[in-house]
Amino acid sequence: MKKLILVVIVLLLVTNLKSKEMKFGAFYSDGIFTKKWVALTFDDGPNPQALDKILEILNKEKIKATFFVLGSNIIRYPESAKKYLEYGHKVGNHTYSHLNYFQLKKKKTPEEIKKILIEELDRTEEILKETINIKPVFFRMPNGFISPVVKEVAKEKKYVIINWTFGCDWQKNTKDQLVKKYLKNIRPGAILLMHEKKLTAEALPEIIAGIKKDGYEIVPLEEILGI
Repeated sequence: MKKLILVVIVLLLVTNLKSKEMKFGAFYSDGIFTKKWVALTFDDGPNPQALDKILEILNKEKIKATFFVLGSNIIRYPESAKKYLEYGHKVGNHTYSHLNYFQLKKKKTPEEIKKILIEELDRTEEILKETINIKPVFFRMPNGFISPVVKEVAKEKKYVIINWTFGCDWQKNTKDQLVKKYLKNIRPGAILLMHEKKLTAEALPEIIAGIKKDGYEIVPLEEILGI
């Protein structure tokens, strides 16, 4: 009986770890939880005041992350945007202007929200194509907003929606508080949300060291999702 249970567990683990077909319109807030691994994601860039330091740290630690960028910031800092690919990272669409869709929902119909969202995504797509010649697969809504309309748009536009397991660096924290909070919320399959901020860059080395000290591996987003 014990051998049978062991075989079943192994089969479940193998099945869970196999790569699966990418489903556009799918929504993820965490990844596969059968291994001690986490993924790092960064929002709202490019921000040259913090990006270079973040890229330097990730490069030193041989970590690949996903950066969800704003079209409006790429226009301001096109040379910074090129650095994501130079360092081997993935780029995701975070819309053009980071509108508050929770507020829009109170004023607009689903049809109007859909039109606005498509325009925001398309505009950023065009800018990304002109600047670094890519069309992202991953897409993150501002403030993590999610609705049937968002999933519908993601499916039509061939995107996978990525939220997060934990993040807090947009709140008022000291560097030590940031480190403590992120490390407290590490768990298998976690997708961590951070931002291209100076304080986050300062806390990043200690966060990475703490993750590794606990026996976790930091892997690319697509790997932790198994796609």
